[in-house]
Amino acid sequence: MTPNHPAYLVYSISVFVVVFVYFAWSWRRIGRTVGMTVWKIRLAGDGRPVSWRTAVSRFAFAAVSTACLGAGFLWSLVPPRRLAWHDRWSDSFLVDAPPTTQSTTQSATKAQTPHSD
Repeated sequence: MTPNHPAYLVYSISVFVVVFVYFAWSWRRIGRTVGMTVWKIRLAGDGRPVSWRTAVSRFAFAAVSTACLGAGFLWSLVPPRRLAWHDRWSDSFLVDAPPTTQSTTQSATKAQTPHSD
């Protein structure tokens, strides 16, 4: 579909909404996406499940990081905290979280430290 096609705008908005809902719902509901589960990490904030505000700001700032040719993601290589732009701006961070059968919302109340390798 080309940008000149009449349905292009509707299609683009639909894709954006679906991607946003996937990430925001996953972060809010279980603290991780499918990819994050494979990497054994999850999203954390202030010791509680991530709020909708945090999920929305994280998604928006990740778009900014991407628009800057990935510079925001490369920032996660800078010690000591190793946080990407969207982590810093949304007050969230990644923590080690091996896959379990327990709800991640229960483990989100435990003390958390930023993910580091």
